[in-house]
Amino acid sequence: MLKAVPIQEKNNLAVPVVTAVLLSSAMLPLSTGLVEGTGMQLSVNAPATTAVPALAETRQSLDQEQSLQRLMNRQIREQAEKLRLEAEAKQQAEIKKSRWRAATLVRPKTPSRGDQITAPTASNSESLLEYALSLNGVPYLYGGTNPKTGLDCSAYTQLVFRKSGIDLPRTAYLQFLAGVGIPRSSLGAGDLVFFSTNGSGASHVGIYLGDGKFISATNKGVKVQNLNDDYWTKYYRGSRRVQPESR
Repeated sequence: MLKAVPIQEKNNLAVPVVTAVLLSSAMLPLSTGLVEGTGMQLSVNAPATTAVPALAETRQSLDQEQSLQRLMNRQIREQAEKLRLEAEAKQQAEIKKSRWRAATLVRPKTPSRGDQITAPTASNSESLLEYALSLNGVPYLYGGTNPKTGLDCSAYTQLVFRKSGIDLPRTAYLQFLAGVGIPRSSLGAGDLVFFSTNGSGASHVGIYLGDGKFISATNKGVKVQNLNDDYWTKYYRGSRRVQPESR
């Protein structure tokens, strides 16, 4: 609304003043000036723009939240990577420790022709083989020790023999040092058969079932296989007989 009122005199003349008033609930500070060519003074109250600062504050708050989320995500990734590296370092340390222990052990002698080799007892081998076959189909998992989630080859043999009261070392390399060595021609049900599938040492182990068959945990899971297959014949390393009295 515009309203002209005389508020002062200039050169002995009453000068009308035009006040522009915008009826609004929010007003800015009063600004004044002369209307060009009229000699009239114009006063204007302009509406406030409070929404602009509020929008800027909201945008700034969102930017801060996004920056905080990115920081948290980066910290989570860094922590996960740290845990992965620590797990790998621990695994490598365990491998080195196992190799050191193996190097300090006295390797059991392979019996000569005149040595007495005790055959597995029927009761022990039957219960052992029964449990070994009950795990047929369990998935393979490197480093796995739980049949519900997966087993590797040495964890499988360790688990089966533990069920029969025989404690075996954790790795195939060390299990090859247990018991007494026997020739392939003297294999009996329940004997351990070893293979050098990764290097010159024993790196894979299974349990002989008889009739040229053995069972082991391969990358396809726990399964029965033929000891006379070309692959296993090529990598065959030796056999050991482990009984409770030889622990």
